[in-house]
Amino acid sequence: MVILNESEFETFPEKCELLVLKCEEMLKAKILCYISKPVFCEEISGTYRTLLEYSKDDVLGQNTIIRVEHQKNKAAKEEILLPTQWSELLYAGHINMLITKVRHFLTGLARSDNLNEMNFRIFQQDMLQMFFTYMEKKELMAHELYENHEIYKSYKTAILSIDGMCHWIQKCVDFILQQTGRSTPTGSEQLVRLVKQHITADLRTEISREEIAARLNMNPDYINRVFKRETGMTMKEYSIHKRIQEAQTLLRTTGLTVSEVALSVGYDNFSYFIKLFKKQIGQTPGQYKKVE
Repeated sequence: MVILNESEFETFPEKCELLVLKCEEMLKAKILCYISKPVFCEEISGTYRTLLEYSKDDVLGQNTIIRVEHQKNKAAKEEILLPTQWSELLYAGHINMLITKVRHFLTGLARSDNLNEMNFRIFQQDMLQMFFTYMEKKELMAHELYENHEIYKSYKTAILSIDGMCHWIQKCVDFILQQTGRSTPTGSEQLVRLVKQHITADLRTEISREEIAARLNMNPDYINRVFKRETGMTMKEYSIHKRIQEAQTLLRTTGLTVSEVALSVGYDNFSYFIKLFKKQIGQTPGQYKKVE
């Protein structure tokens, strides 16, 4: 922060331009300068906070020197909802189109003054959720995104600008698609992946192996035998495993009662649900919920 006297105030933008050029030339870095209107001494503290808030909300980052005349009203920002077409583009592999639409969407929000630091962070978490949903369907582990150093580094700086957000999204998508196609699956692996997808999609209705076999036009005993060989579990055991996992998530993230959670994952026999839960987790649902 620089505090100027009246004689310096009008010439300072020129000095800012020189600072911007020097930063690019010597440090290879971009810098944004925010200049407030003239204020009295007792207003300096409040003005400083205003400039900080403005810099956090200025995700466009298109100008290098900006005169800030007033504080933005963060409470007036609209909630950001991701367009449903984006997940369709991800599943179809149209990545360039996805990035273009994200940039256009965010730029429009910023120019209409409907994008600030808070809902930009929420937007990033919603994008993460979209990636995690895709990864789950592809049988990838979500933590792999966080373990990638470059992705984690860009994740932390993504909310500073639209360019940064698009850069992070590009890295995430590239990594996910690379993991998805890292090897050509065998026939058995493809079969197991299809079965897992059917079980996950019908988790709350407990699809039977006969129904899955009918959908795949294959013998249920053969499918179950291949599935057991590749995963160490029968199809029924895997279905129970996934349903208990879902129950864990509901107990951890919602206010649902144990009986409501049981019904949500397809168990109307509560005693049976508790027995299965304890066998897999080592605690009853009530004990697990209390700890969480």
